[in-house]
Amino acid sequence: MIERWNGRLFLILVLLLLSQLAAAEEIAPGLRYEQRAEPGPLAIQWLEVDPERISIRLRHAGAGGLGRETVSALALQEGAIAAVNGGFFRIGGPLDGKSTGLLKVAGRWISDSLLPRGAIGWQNTGRDALIGRLRVFWTLRVGQWRFPVDRINGPRGASGTILYTAAFDASTRTEPGGREVIVSNDRITAIADGGNSPIPKGGFVYSAGAAVREKVSALRPGMRARLDLRFQPGFQAQPSPRSRWSEMDFILGGTPVLVSEGRKVSGFSEERIQDSFVHGRHPRTAVGIRKDGTWILLVVDGRQELKSIGMTLDELAGYLVSLGCVRALNLDGGGSSTLVINGRARNSPSDPTGERPVSDAILLFPRPTQ
Repeated sequence: MIERWNGRLFLILVLLLLSQLAAAEEIAPGLRYEQRAEPGPLAIQWLEVDPERISIRLRHAGAGGLGRETVSALALQEGAIAAVNGGFFRIGGPLDGKSTGLLKVAGRWISDSLLPRGAIGWQNTGRDALIGRLRVFWTLRVGQWRFPVDRINGPRGASGTILYTAAFDASTRTEPGGREVIVSNDRITAIADGGNSPIPKGGFVYSAGAAVREKVSALRPGMRARLDLRFQPGFQAQPSPRSRWSEMDFILGGTPVLVSEGRKVSGFSEERIQDSFVHGRHPRTAVGIRKDGTWILLVVDGRQELKSIGMTLDELAGYLVSLGCVRALNLDGGGSSTLVINGRARNSPSDPTGERPVSDAILLFPRPTQ
């Protein structure tokens, strides 16, 4: 026992002696990787991304809104030179890999959030990214009728009204007992009693649970139907008109917003997250934006006593401010936290099995030279 503790103390002393040790590497023009060992111990690594020279994209695992893959696999499939994990998601069950937050990929909505939680949005240029708390609301319009949408592409309960888009899957995967309105090219093509209706590629399915199915009883095939989408921004990490969110090609949900106007955000009550998540030390992934528009994609290892113990959210926010971020957002962490360069994880994921398959990832590519 004494020998084991002596060995641990020796390793801790070595790590303390190496604290503040930094190593930097240029991966490509406009993309720089840096890693540091800090007291704690803490193992921290991040990517500095110039959006003028590096294309920043989102990718969901699989062809639709379900399924999971490792960050390295997603990067290799797309030919990305670097990547980090993205938002939160379901693990297990029939909806394994479904995002639990906002997710818009290349203009296609895959998921939403019940709460006004943090999100980052950006256009294909990657410049002028927005960070703030955001909710989105859909409404189905058929003639004079308005039908509210509880969620998109999620599980439907007996009293739920869920919108299923072609970005989700081939069918709604719903249980029998409801009523589903199938819309293609802005026109109702069928009304199906039951569940698991096919989702048309050029349309959507409005699914009402058993307890509310009669609310759509007056609808008939042939009626014109369309969706309205409304954005409701909450606290914003930078001033921005509401309309700008609708212009974003990519939107990724996280929680919470960490940095606003160059200062740590002091309260997270609006985003309704557990105290253990706020104050506990965990592996973390975050995205920050500097005043000049440079992105910081940061990963902190954790749950590894002799290598890195992880950070609280307050510590994470403070570290991002120290790197010059004027706004920042926490992304999924824990065993999901992964930073990949050239197809290989550079950090030490905390799961015993190594990289955890995740729902989605932020991928980086060199922009074509003019």
